[in-house]
Amino acid sequence: MLDTKPTKRTMKVLLKEFKADKVKNANVIVDVLERLESNEAGTIKSAINGLHNIFTYLVNEEDIKVPPKRPGSVESASDTFNRWLYQRYEETHKKLLILVGHKDQSVQELALCSVIKFIQSEGRHPVKKRKDVVYQFPQHILQPLMMRLVSSTVDNRHLITMLYEYMECHDFMFFTLLVLSTIVKMQKGKDVSVTFMNNLFPLLEQINIPMENAANLAYPKLLLKQQDGSETGEDEELPMFVIPYDKAKRAINTIWPEVLRYPLTNDLYRRCLILIPEKVMHHLDKPINLTDFFMESYNIGGAISLLALQGVFILVHKHNLEYPDFYKKLYTLLEPTVFHAKYKPRFFMLCDRFLASSVPSCCLHQAPGAALPCSASFVSCSHSEVHCKPSH
Repeated sequence: MLDTKPTKRTMKVLLKEFKADKVKNANVIVDVLERLESNEAGTIKSAINGLHNIFTYLVNEEDIKVPPKRPGSVESASDTFNRWLYQRYEETHKKLLILVGHKDQSVQELALCSVIKFIQSEGRHPVKKRKDVVYQFPQHILQPLMMRLVSSTVDNRHLITMLYEYMECHDFMFFTLLVLSTIVKMQKGKDVSVTFMNNLFPLLEQINIPMENAANLAYPKLLLKQQDGSETGEDEELPMFVIPYDKAKRAINTIWPEVLRYPLTNDLYRRCLILIPEKVMHHLDKPINLTDFFMESYNIGGAISLLALQGVFILVHKHNLEYPDFYKKLYTLLEPTVFHAKYKPRFFMLCDRFLASSVPSCCLHQAPGAALPCSASFVSCSHSEVHCKPSH
């Protein structure tokens, strides 16, 4: 096996030479790019780190700019060099995306992290500034990455979980939502594989868009903003980011009607029943269109009924769905087997919420004789413990 220590030392020398005179030593980039083709994982990772250092240095120094095209004019040597640098920068992005699918998992993970870091660097120092855009998030890097991860043939869940910390950033979450809506539209009319859904769904679960009338966070966590109290002052130049609710809502309404047409595994079906009421329903233009989905689920029985409970309750109380037997059906779920169900804590938490509302007494009056099939007339839930008060 190739000893990677000399490679690391050589890489340090190359980087030092490049930073000393980037024009004279520009071919260092070509040399490092070639190392990405190595059969040795150590050499590839060393090259990834080298390219990351080179291009983040160039981007942060704003040395990579796309030269303007001037028809009929002769391009200057400086513009020619800048164009060459930008082409190598794009080539690096493409090669990193390929390495996200490398057979060695450590190479995959390092390539993914490098792409995210490029998104962060270029967002702070845009290579292509768009005059019509205030917040210069490099969606042109994010989209091919997400299209690579949300594959129809390769299970990338181990890589997607690495994005969870970035999904806490409002800007990254919002632009990921936009990209996912594009990916879903591209699948329209096609057969969607289980692998595609297994890759897509974990990302959807991380999206939590605040309502339009909700108070904006004073200091939302942002990918493009320094999180370490940087003293460079460059954050002061970045515009404040507020999620454009109209665009986020449009993307959500694009994604979910399609997702519910896809074949769902039992696991994904159950996760839909939990996710939609909590993070999706209140953003939909017509949540009442979910009636069949939740009612059919609620009538299945067992754990599926328990999970459908919240969705049905929201439809009844917020969207005027007529279901006079809602509480009667709820009581039929209170049987001994529920105490052994996997979702028992969630079920009793919801029961506590529903039975505490002003509606149950009305429903009980309309349905006299409705009785609890278990020996309890009141259920309260504290965390994961259930306390039944016996009937007298």
